Amino acid sequence: MEINRLKQFCAIVETMNLRSAAILLGMSPGALSKAMKTLQDELDVRLLNPQGRGISVTDQGRRFYLNAQRVLEEFNQLLAGIKAVAESRNTLRFASFEPFTVYFAALLIRD
Repeated sequence: MEINRLKQFCAIVETMNLRSAAILLGMSPGALSKAMKTLQDELDVRLLNPQGRGISVTDQGRRFYLNAQRVLEEFNQLLAGIKAVAESRNTLRFASFEPFTVYFAALLIRD
């Protein structure tokens, strides 16, 4: 299961419309529909039902949506942590007394 499919599924549930979700995600409705079919096939459970021009979410789909939101939140926290570590490697930070900074920091930076 791909993380993008979780994002796509959540967008569909939140908009309750495949076309609107596709626009938000920057993809075609056909591609989004195919991704949801793949997700449902992978899980072997029906998450969405077509209903007129919209969709309805099954009971399993509602439970899956709540869990998917938690997974996406944790995934975003993981990415933020990785980015913070990467950024901290490119930054040198130090604290000092003013006299040290004025007289010796220039020598340290130069060397």
